[in-house]
Amino acid sequence: TLDAEDTPTNENVTINVSIDKNPVLIKQWAYGTHTKEDFRERNVGEDINGTSFEAEQNGTYTVYVMDEAGNEAVQTIIVSNIDREAPVVENPVVNVANPYEIQLSFNDVVEVSNADGFIVNVNGQDILVNTAVSDGNTITLTLDQPISYGQSVTVSYTQGNGNVVDKAGNLL
Repeated sequence: TLDAEDTPTNENVTINVSIDKNPVLIKQWAYGTHTKEDFRERNVGEDINGTSFEAEQNGTYTVYVMDEAGNEAVQTIIVSNIDREAPVVENPVVNVANPYEIQLSFNDVVEVSNADGFIVNVNGQDILVNTAVSDGNTITLTLDQPISYGQSVTVSYTQGNGNVVDKAGNLL
């Protein structure tokens, strides 16, 4: 059987291989979907030393096993939790109902620990960011003063002690 951690990560994923057969002669893995013949003809396959191997990218992995009696087995597992991309702001907007707030929408679920690193500039003047709160794929910045209609607003961010990360641990 094959199993792997499915929690989002920006690291490689370990695929564990457990075998309930006679002593094993050949134990190999390959990226993609493959048949016994592919492994038997040595067209694909990396040896598995021990009971696991590392998946470096999302996709399907095939494991091939042949025991002393010549019995063969092939099994696949899909890895889909590797995320090495930093979150991206997709749509910053001033909250019309509360002009003290700017909402930043991201392409991924994010967490923020504090407002460090955020700078809001309104008509050429920096405005104090009091708080930054995350909820799913949105961060709401609460400002020291309101933003009025027609003002020029720029939001910038400098990474500060890992205070904005996505669910896989990628820093903004």
